[in-house]
Amino acid sequence: MIRRTRTEIERYYGEDLKKQGLKFPEVANPEPLFYKFNKTESEVFDETIRSLTHDFKYARYTPLAYYTGKRDEHEIQSQRTSPSS
Repeated sequence: MIRRTRTEIERYYGEDLKKQGLKFPEVANPEPLFYKFNKTESEVFDETIRSLTHDFKYARYTPLAYYTGKRDEHEIQSQRTSPSS
């Protein structure tokens, strides 16, 4: 997967975009949207946020950490997220 921002795409591939008649839509500034929760909804929301920020473990950039085949020390080290991993 290659990640590019709109700015990078427009900067480096602007001519290609023009040739193909492509453009990014204009994006408006975000507007705040406020919700009023009842007690139960508030508890569920709080628990969900707590779980996401404390319990949820991301494995997005460490696929080799779960690979059980042969790996060299460099591959193992490059997949560690902290000294305790």
